[in-house]
This record gives sequence, C-alpha cells and structure tokens, in this order.
Amino acid sequence: MSEECPDPRDALELMARRRMFNTHRQFFATLQTTVALQEVMRLSKSDYRGIVRGEDYHTRWEPILSAFIGLASRIVGSPFSDMEMIHHFGWEYGEETRRFFQNVRGRIKVIVQREMHMMIPKAHSRQYAHRWLHQMRITPKSRGLIQQHLEFIEAAELDTPLGALYDGGRGRSGIAAAVIYGVCKNSSELEDKYTQQQIFDKTKVTEVTIRNILNDFNDLNVFDFGRYREHDPLTFGNVYIVSNEQFEGKLKFGKSGNPVRSYASLGRYNPNH
Repeated sequence: MSEECPDPRDALELMARRRMFNTHRQFFATLQTTVALQEVMRLSKSDYRGIVRGEDYHTRWEPILSAFIGLASRIVGSPFSDMEMIHHFGWEYGEETRRFFQNVRGRIKVIVQREMHMMIPKAHSRQYAHRWLHQMRITPKSRGLIQQHLEFIEAAELDTPLGALYDGGRGRSGIAAAVIYGVCKNSSELEDKYTQQQIFDKTKVTEVTIRNILNDFNDLNVFDFGRYREHDPLTFGNVYIVSNEQFEGKLKFGKSGNPVRSYASLGRYNPNH
C-alpha cells in the first residue's frame, strides 16, 4: 500500500453527482478541508499502516479516505453520517464494517487534533437535518417545527433522560431522521407526506432506527409523535383532491389508504374511491 492517501476529489465529485451536497460552496469547502486534513496527516509522519492495523479489508484506502471526508464535513458544519458514507462507498452491511470505519476515523481524529491543537466537534442533529431538508419538499411550517424540536433536544441537560439519549443513547443522525418523520406524520399537508422508506432514501437512517427513536420520545413524554404502531396512522383515512381523468376540467374527491408518494401519482387513484 502506498503511503500517499488518494486525492479525495473523485469521491467527493461522485457524492456531488448523487446530490449529497446542497451547494457548490459546500462541496468546495469539504474538498479543501479534506485536503488540508490529509496534509496535516502527512506532516505528522504518521504511518497509515498503523491506522489500519493490518485488518483484512477488501480495500484499505476507502475507510481512510472516508474518515478524512467525514471529519472535514463536521468542520465545515454539514456532516455526513456513518451510514451515508457506508452506502456511498458500497461497503458490506453489518456491525463489523461499521466498527472498522469508526475505529479508523477515531485514530485519524486523534492524530489531527494533536497536530492542529484543536477539537473536531461532534455533529449535531440540526446539521444533518439542515442538509437533508434541502433535498425534500417539506413545507416551511414543518421545517420550522423540525428545527424547533431538534433545538429543544440539543438544549437538554446532560443529566436528564433526553440529554442522555442525545449524548450517546441514540445516534444524532437517527434522532434528526426520527424528528423529520414524526413531524411529517403529524402534518396534514400534502407536501409533508413522507413514508419511513422515503426518509431512509434521503437519510440512510433505517426504518427500525426511526421507529425505536419514536418510541424513545414517547417513553420520555416529549413531543406528540405517539408510539410507533405496525399500521401507521399516516396511511389511513386520508382524503385527497385529485384531477379527474374521466371528466376534463373537473376535480375529484378521493379517499385512499395509500400515502401520496409524489405529485405524479395524484391522478392514478381509482375513480371509484
């Protein structure tokens, strides 16, 4: 293995093509910071082999490169979650892969902080949500509620149950995704009709994680999301106004048990509803 870490531009450009960045400025800031962290590592004369520690992995540069990108994204204030990086690089699922990536990132973080005499902050839920919400059609009112709820969680004292949940009980990206889903579930607006699968597609936070955190919120008696049930109340008893293909220029009132997945699906409801 070469002692020079690959240029991050190709990996970051692929992330940009997959719309993981909201703006070009965010892309360039992450690129420049990633390169700067690599230079700090080079000047420290640390051995990359010692960071990987001989673990058998199909390509050892990927977790190293992803660690630099992940740390850089924290510094610029638009963090990528572990699961976003795992999905982006197409690694195998499972705790072993995740632990390996986290261990590599932790070792690089220690070296960089020591050399730069600064702390790299942990990512906050609001930062994840801010980037994800730019890729979703959620209404301004719901966006405001999401930010308000996340600020409330982040302000919780460490010795409270909610503070403990935020500082170790659950992943902060998972908390952000659960709050987004909870607010959408309670909203009556068409634009806010996001299913757990659609939230996963945007955030890479699994449906199981979202459900568990919703139940945690319910147990702590915070918010009004309710406890997760197998049959999501969001998908029952919704009334929609849709275009009527049988009579041009007329509207049709319909009731459906299926959530609206996109504007394109509005005209495909059975006229007998």
